[in-house]
Amino acid sequence: MKTGGKSIIAFSALAIAFLAFKKQEPKAKLNAMVTQGKWKVNLYRDNGVDETNNYTGYVFQFKPNGTLLAKKDNNLLNGTWRSEKEKKKTKLYVEFASVSQLKELSEDWEIINQTADSLELADTTTGDGVIDYLNLQKIS
Repeated sequence: MKTGGKSIIAFSALAIAFLAFKKQEPKAKLNAMVTQGKWKVNLYRDNGVDETNNYTGYVFQFKPNGTLLAKKDNNLLNGTWRSEKEKKKTKLYVEFASVSQLKELSEDWEIINQTADSLELADTTTGDGVIDYLNLQKIS
């Protein structure tokens, strides 16, 4: 009977580990994807207004250590990023300093769709019911 008890404990531990892995799978997939290569803003719609041109020329690089680099010409801006799983949704948190022209991108973006070279994100926390959209396109 001792063997059966150990088997149940081992099986339970394995089941818990599997469920924890399944819960983190979208987050791990997102982290692996965004840290590979460089990205550009393909679309940014703020309160229904297309502001994509404000980000033309910026190249973004998500580092595995949680730093986010944005480069345009010779200017380099530093930010941070992280991903979280919240209420069955995977979110990408982006933060740039309040003095940065990239501050508008500082949000908790919900992942709407992701492919190997594109991220479609939405922010519904504006309070006015308008959804902001951000589409990042992989460029290398």
